[in-house]
Amino acid sequence: RRASPQPSGRRGSAGLLRLLVILAMATRATVGLGLGPGVPRREVSVRVGQYNILAANLANNLKSWFWYGYSGLRPPPATTTATTLATPPPPPPPPPQIYRDDGLDGLRAEVFGTGRSPLLADFWAGVLKKYVKIWSLYFDYELQRPSLYEGEDIEAEIDVAPMPQSLGAAAVKLPLAEMRLAAGPSERLVALLQEALLDFLYRDRLDLAAEGDKDLAHHLFVSPHHKATLNFATWQKVAGPVGLGLLDLPVADWEALEEKRRAIDAEKHAAAAPAAPAPVRDSLSDMRWECIADYNRALRRHLADGADSEEAIRGVLAHKCRRLAELVSFSDADMRDILRIQHESFDWQQRVHGIADEMAKRNCHIWAVAEIDAYEDISGALARNPSTSRLRLVAYKHRKTIRADDGVAIYADVERFDVEGVGFVRFSSAAEYRGLGKGGGGDLGLRVHAGRVEDGIITPETEYERQPIPLEGDEAAPAAAVAEMLTGGAAVAYTYTDNLKPEQGRWFDERVATFAVLKAKVKEREADGPPTRILAVATHLWHTQNNPTNERLRLIEAQQMMRALTHFKEAATAAFGPLHAEIVCGDFNDAPNLAWYEGRCNETDPSSAAAPPTPVYDFMVREQGYLDALGQVEGRRTPTTFTMARSYPIDYIMVRRPDHGASGGGGGSGGGGSFGLAARADDVQRVRLATRCGASGDLELLPYGTSRGAVTGTPMPAVGEQPTVPSDHVPVSATVDIEVPL
Repeated sequence: RRASPQPSGRRGSAGLLRLLVILAMATRATVGLGLGPGVPRREVSVRVGQYNILAANLANNLKSWFWYGYSGLRPPPATTTATTLATPPPPPPPPPQIYRDDGLDGLRAEVFGTGRSPLLADFWAGVLKKYVKIWSLYFDYELQRPSLYEGEDIEAEIDVAPMPQSLGAAAVKLPLAEMRLAAGPSERLVALLQEALLDFLYRDRLDLAAEGDKDLAHHLFVSPHHKATLNFATWQKVAGPVGLGLLDLPVADWEALEEKRRAIDAEKHAAAAPAAPAPVRDSLSDMRWECIADYNRALRRHLADGADSEEAIRGVLAHKCRRLAELVSFSDADMRDILRIQHESFDWQQRVHGIADEMAKRNCHIWAVAEIDAYEDISGALARNPSTSRLRLVAYKHRKTIRADDGVAIYADVERFDVEGVGFVRFSSAAEYRGLGKGGGGDLGLRVHAGRVEDGIITPETEYERQPIPLEGDEAAPAAAVAEMLTGGAAVAYTYTDNLKPEQGRWFDERVATFAVLKAKVKEREADGPPTRILAVATHLWHTQNNPTNERLRLIEAQQMMRALTHFKEAATAAFGPLHAEIVCGDFNDAPNLAWYEGRCNETDPSSAAAPPTPVYDFMVREQGYLDALGQVEGRRTPTTFTMARSYPIDYIMVRRPDHGASGGGGGSGGGGSFGLAARADDVQRVRLATRCGASGDLELLPYGTSRGAVTGTPMPAVGEQPTVPSDHVPVSATVDIEVPL
């Protein structure tokens, strides 16, 4: 709008003065100076970061490892239009490109189609990973290791027995593989897969099955007349065309296999009976393995087309497993990118240094880290980097109740802060959602016990005797009792159930939040005022976006977190003195509003104020009054996680004053008003996915926001001008300005 002309002289000066006053007031509101004029204060700035680092044990839980770098069979050249006498005939089309020189490209196209096949991904993840154990640490395969494919002149031994001539026409359906092959990475993969597939069919004894009877053949080959299973259907689609399917098996033979499976289950249940003495259980275990071996022998005969001797059966199965391994393996070109990405992006020893480098770039005093399991490696990498050498692990909690898998952690600059106390809360959102606390054999009231912590590691709940104290009802413990836990050096442990054994998992979530009270080290010039205290929180909420049920579970977790945090805050104040800022960081696994999810609301623009918020975001910002540091950007918010399937902003840094009530208002994605604090977020890295260049075969970056044609998402290696992205999330960071009254 065009401005009106300003009058000259004193009236113009008065208008200018009034404008300056208004601007000054607006600036005060924007930066959040909320203590009022004339109140002595100290202003403190703290750098805070949030980072989901993709735990070492979770990297394989993405799509099958080959999904990152795999291009698949190229489509045939386009057909040309008909010509006339007036136009010269077009040149002949180029010959179709051979994917693997094994004569199976036609069958590949028929089974998987061209390009990146979801069916092939399902076969690798649902069958080869689960049953054949190609990635299990309990077996020797670990096919994802790049070291298995190194070297150029190594030859792979292929254990293929001669095809028995007695099988007649069945023996020549497919050509016999050579005994020795020049072992490029593709052929080595075939050899390793063949070995793993054949072993799977011969796991007849405990010494051949490192995980016991878990995921053996009788768990995969389930009669379709008895029960339809997705994994067996996937096996049929992929293995059937090379003769390893059982679609034509007569119903009577299926029933005989099912009878053998029932015998296995009967022995298993008998051995598990608590009244059975140890010798009896051992005897029953031996009998169960005899039943398993009997089932496997019958299955192998069916898969070997009725071969009549053990030698003949093994020969047929070795041949068919070889052909299946060839069908599902990749070209040398695909293997080159798959192995490069596996080494540079997924290998933990590579990623841990990249993660530390990303954290060093942001120069934060406090870090919340989600999906961290190898915390010794992370702590070591941070200690070796001069920019992060002051960071120490102050509060880490496994998300399980045992010492396994990943969890959430808080790191703090020990030259800037002393750690006064720590705690955690374990959620029970699924139990509350299912109503287990209503006459279901227990209750879901908030309770607390004195946990243990050593060197920043909070001991899992099942490793010590707990004495929970209720915090709700007539017997509720006062905050002073919890304050004594803090001053005594205990980790204050909040739960919503006493049923915390792994087999009682229906009562608790494998999700937690950790708390830490950080006291700024007092400098001489600040000695006349109270030390600055910050309550830092790290969490990782329930998985899977764009799912209304999971959104409800995340909301319950956030509500349970705030109930525990409110009590912890009171206890910490009683134990140590006033707190001056709450900083909650985490992977909330939800976007700020539903417009990020296709088809969830009428508004399609995520930057629109009309887009309805997701439940957990609405609860934290509107009801609890937190300031969303990353929400202070204009236009479309930058995603914090990038994969080939989705890109959403799901990582958060949220701040508020500890004395701010839930009904006090003033939260949201900007401003700060009466908070007495403010947050300025840093720019979020805009990650571009990569495709394979048709001319050179090298990886090249796609335009930002494009996933069509991508052959790799995050984590991903350096491509072009984009550096290595060591996680499927990018770190986020902000500067939090805090006013401390003197």
